[in-house]
Amino acid sequence: MPNLQSRHQLTQHDLIDLLNFELAAYEECGGCHVTAVELAPLPYGGCNWRGAKIEAPDGLDAQKQRIIEQVLAETREQFNVRPPLRLPSQRNAVTGFANPASSAACGRSGSSRPPR
Repeated sequence: MPNLQSRHQLTQHDLIDLLNFELAAYEECGGCHVTAVELAPLPYGGCNWRGAKIEAPDGLDAQKQRIIEQVLAETREQFNVRPPLRLPSQRNAVTGFANPASSAACGRSGSSRPPR
């Protein structure tokens, strides 16, 4: 089983698009579509997401549920949700780090002046 690092990383949007593409291959799931993925707080079997919200205008019978579960399981084996990137505006202006704890961990005091 691939670990967290060996899986392909996709944005949530791209993962939803991929899941919808995969579901569209099954005539039985016509009209079904993924609207969201459920992120796992801790890696769930090596994967950082564990489920998806599915909309099905005609309801989900047993056959559709089996297909959806199979698509989700196969996709979880290969793909993870990429963590969001921090924008430059979210970084500390003095240290350039994303938060003050990062600067302390690297031995910086947060001040731009050298110690006396």
